[in-house]
Parts: sequence; structure tokens; C-alpha cells
Amino acid sequence: MSRMENATRRLEQALDRLEGAVANVSARPSEDSEVWREALQRAQADYALLEQRGDEVTARLDGAIARLRALLED
Repeated sequence: MSRMENATRRLEQALDRLEGAVANVSARPSEDSEVWREALQRAQADYALLEQRGDEVTARLDGAIARLRALLED
């Protein structure tokens, strides 16, 4: 498993735990509920950014591999 895949998996697991915690807190509203919701929103934004960057890295690596293959074929 690559470092990117490992980091993405760990972030997904953390996000799942955070979403579960928010669901539990939402079931019993308190002053902390809004703090948890905000933390979840930040985590979701971080995850979306990481996913986008991962896609960009993947595309760049695919391009580099294609160029190397083309050079080796010549």
C-alpha cells in the first residue's frame, strides 16, 4: 500500500469516527454540539482537499510514467 493510500485510509477512518461522535452528540444537544459540527465540517473539507490533491498526484504520476514508457520504446 502506498503512503498516499495509507494516509487516505487513515483519514477516512478518522472522519468516520468523527461523524459517529457528531451523531452521538447530536442525539443529545448541548453547547458542545456546534463545536463538533464545526470540527466535522473542517475534517470533511480537509478530506476533500486531500482527495483532490491525491487525484492531481495520480494524474501527474500517470503522465510521467507514460512519458518514461515512450522514451524507453524509442
